[in-house]
Amino acid sequence: MLKWLSLPLLMMWLWSPSWGEPLSLEQACQQALQQSPGIARLQARVLEMLQKVAEVEAGGNPRLDLQAGYSYMAPSLSFSGFPLIVNNNYRAGVILEQALATFGRLSWGRQAAELQVRSLEQELVRERQRLEYQVAVAYSRLQLARQAIEVAELSLQSRRRLLQDLNLREKAGASAKFEVLLAEVARAQDQQRLVLAQQQSQLAQSQLQVLLGWPRARPVETLPLPEGAQVPLPTPEQALETALKQRAELQAMNYAVQAAEARVHLEESQSNPTLGLQTRYDQRNATTFQTSNQWSVGLEMRWPLFDGGLARARSRQAEAVVSQLRAGRRELERQIRLEVEEALVRCGSAFENLEVARHNLTSAGEAARLGELRFRAGVSTHQEVLDAQAHLREARQSLFEAQQSLREADWQLQLALGLMIFRTADSRKSMRELRSTPGDESPGPVRKISDGRGGTGNGPAGHAFVAGRAEAGSKPAGRLEDFC
Repeated sequence: MLKWLSLPLLMMWLWSPSWGEPLSLEQACQQALQQSPGIARLQARVLEMLQKVAEVEAGGNPRLDLQAGYSYMAPSLSFSGFPLIVNNNYRAGVILEQALATFGRLSWGRQAAELQVRSLEQELVRERQRLEYQVAVAYSRLQLARQAIEVAELSLQSRRRLLQDLNLREKAGASAKFEVLLAEVARAQDQQRLVLAQQQSQLAQSQLQVLLGWPRARPVETLPLPEGAQVPLPTPEQALETALKQRAELQAMNYAVQAAEARVHLEESQSNPTLGLQTRYDQRNATTFQTSNQWSVGLEMRWPLFDGGLARARSRQAEAVVSQLRAGRRELERQIRLEVEEALVRCGSAFENLEVARHNLTSAGEAARLGELRFRAGVSTHQEVLDAQAHLREARQSLFEAQQSLREADWQLQLALGLMIFRTADSRKSMRELRSTPGDESPGPVRKISDGRGGTGNGPAGHAFVAGRAEAGSKPAGRLEDFC
């Protein structure tokens, strides 16, 4: 027994990434989906509702019962030697019942249960999408935190070089002690930033470990996220149309409304008649007026004439539930529209911010290089070098933050459109249809976003799909040597 129970755990261990091995974003999402208690809970609810469907369908199946009984009666009675009442009485029989017509009860009950299953399946899809988004954001923020450590270390190295030059200049009488002290203060501030960045990295790693279901002692090694391709953003009308078709929670709400409507019909059918077939065979003790065995077959019809208003009250209650769900669906449609428009605006501003951050880093890197040359040539003060180094550090961090903002905006747009980060063939087909919508002459501004598979292939219009591993020919984003 223990051997069979340990087999799934062994297979999970074999397929999971080894300790210390880099984990791609796709692998992280798959690991989180496997380990998520929320996913397991919804899967169990789907299985529960499937058994509800089986329960409803069982109402139309034949039913076979065995009945047996014994009684002792006193006094016994006989007439002219023929027994009328005996002391010991027994009876055993088999009863077969089959519903012939329920007049809507069975069909509406099965339909309500099946629609509820579909609603739960869509909720499961949406939970997967939310989990993928959370993992992607946590994965990217862990990289951002580690990039902040790299920025702080590079800045600290520059401060140390400047401090060494100032110490040499002080010994030569070319610099004052005051300048050395200011450089030491700047170095201490960079050390504090490094400690803070390390703390943020530990927190980001803990968040990702919780989503992955990993122990705290198991470190998470990430892979560089690639840069994306230039694809146009969809118009708000296109994006909203896609979201209303793809959003799983809206589909779940639609199925829930249909299931509630089926329950209304189910409650109304409780006032309808029922028709059934019943046959039974009994074996019992024989008396003067009854034989030792008996077989009977017949039809049974039942028609509730008055139930005190119970069926009517339950029907009105079900109608009120339908009204609530319809109102909730309208509210959800408005919320989807707001989320789509917000995601589109965020994508556009994130790309513009990234372009500004790249230009700023190029200028800050050149200013820092010229500032050091001027200082060593004796034509500028150490304060100019400190300011240039501070601007370079801020520009580096701003670039990484801009890249992170763009990735999160891309993933937020996918979530708003109801798409998975790692798409299936159906979602890719849907987005190709969105991109080739007739009558749209101006696809919108071009944004630099990725295609979800680690490269710059044919992604859907206006949607960035950032993967956690770089394929051949792709360029990892955010390398400092590319800018300095």
